[in-house]
Amino acid sequence: MGIAEALCLNSGPFHSVRESPGEACVVTDQLGTVVSLNLAAEELFNCVAAEAAGQSLSAFLCPADGSAFDSWLRETASGRPIQVKTTTRKGPSRKIILSLTPVRGGNGRVSTVIVARLLERGQPAIHADLFASYTLAKDRTEFLENTLKLLQQVTGCRCIGLRVTTADGDIPYECYTGFSEQFWKKESCLNVDRDHCVCTRVVSGETLESDREATTPAGSFYCHDSASFIAGIPAEGLTQYRGACVQNGFRSIAAIPLRHQGETLGVIHLADERPAVLSVEQLQTTEFLAENVAELLSRFNGYQELRTNCRRLERRISELTQTGFAFSQDFQKERARVAQRLNEHVQQLMVCALFAIESAAQRQAGGKRPSLLGEADRLLREALDESRVLASELCPPVLSELGLGEGVQWLGGQISEQQGVPVEVTAEGKAEPEGMYLRLLLFDVVRQLLESVVGGGAKRVKVRLEPVPAERIRIRVAADGCSVGTDPASTFEAGRRQNIEAGLALIGATMKVTRRKNQLVSVILAPQRVK
Repeated sequence: MGIAEALCLNSGPFHSVRESPGEACVVTDQLGTVVSLNLAAEELFNCVAAEAAGQSLSAFLCPADGSAFDSWLRETASGRPIQVKTTTRKGPSRKIILSLTPVRGGNGRVSTVIVARLLERGQPAIHADLFASYTLAKDRTEFLENTLKLLQQVTGCRCIGLRVTTADGDIPYECYTGFSEQFWKKESCLNVDRDHCVCTRVVSGETLESDREATTPAGSFYCHDSASFIAGIPAEGLTQYRGACVQNGFRSIAAIPLRHQGETLGVIHLADERPAVLSVEQLQTTEFLAENVAELLSRFNGYQELRTNCRRLERRISELTQTGFAFSQDFQKERARVAQRLNEHVQQLMVCALFAIESAAQRQAGGKRPSLLGEADRLLREALDESRVLASELCPPVLSELGLGEGVQWLGGQISEQQGVPVEVTAEGKAEPEGMYLRLLLFDVVRQLLESVVGGGAKRVKVRLEPVPAERIRIRVAADGCSVGTDPASTFEAGRRQNIEAGLALIGATMKVTRRKNQLVSVILAPQRVK
């Protein structure tokens, strides 16, 4: 159910439909059971959303014949809008346009069906057909190509082109039909600021005196006979007309703006060798259609921009993740290098210093150490012990020699000895990550978890490592007696949980923390290898 509502509320066309007060929108599951509906659908079905939810949509569309609804569902799931006649619970029989769109899950199976729009047949059928092409189009180009076919049916013109404006003021044909390739190539490079043409003036909104008689109140230009029109223009005024349409023998010429919220998004260019192809009614219908095309085009543009921004954000996140991963690897390598340096150099120097102190003490009368040498000996031994502990914490030898399971066993023993809290570690099967980097990172995560729960008052801790399907490792840390409130994260020191989760995210691992009575359970799911 979640995917349907998410699509309806947040995705491209469906968001616009749902928010439109005049468009009825219903979300159903794959069996046709209503999940949600908007206010327009409530008015159409004469019920509230809470009443409709959980019922079959057939109860509202064809209560007397459920099999008919099943047939509609199968037909529209294939991607074809259909016209059906239905009776609402209260009111007369009304015709509506029913358009269903299947939504596919990650496994490719249809999981939900969106009823995109229900229109009463009393509204212009052209509007319904346009919306059907909009809901079924995969992208803006397909939508415009479908619109082109619809315009041919409405106008009867042989040549039609849809120009879409660019940020640079160009108005190329995004799709066209009927024009020769030579005409298309030549006329596709028009620019609003550079070229003088009917199409450029329709976009800019600047009208010449000679254009006024052919300009409609909606800002469209329509010439029913170009020969007569050109003949009536003074010679000095002809420089404002490129004349490409006339030179190609077009007698009927029209340019209808695609305007939405004060912005001209493009132009519908109509042309035909026959004079007076368009009637007044056809022109008005085309202008009405242009308003809706512009609105839907604006939605596609916004949706396309959103997808572009999402892809850009995904790339940025990927880059940052890779950078963080590389930094984390370098950090772990540096830890191992420092630990090796402590073991092989610093500790060796301390041992040599202790031998020197011991030798100096033996040379003293009676073998007694002066107080200064005794103090130096004590401090060096403490420093040596501390450096050994530090080296083990940075990169425990057992971790590189025996693996993660033995390393966590050793860690549990250290915490039990130092903090007095029993830590029981169980490692089953081949719960072993590949590579020292993964071992160090997961070891450090377990160490931080143990320090957090012990610091939170845990009386006993159990750690379990086990392999799970898909080459992953599950690490479960259960702490008894933690003094936690309603929020399990209250046990963690400030920022520590965020640090743990950020480190796990670098390798595609996750952590879930739950509270069960007086027990805090942290479960980590991590891969056995990182590509």
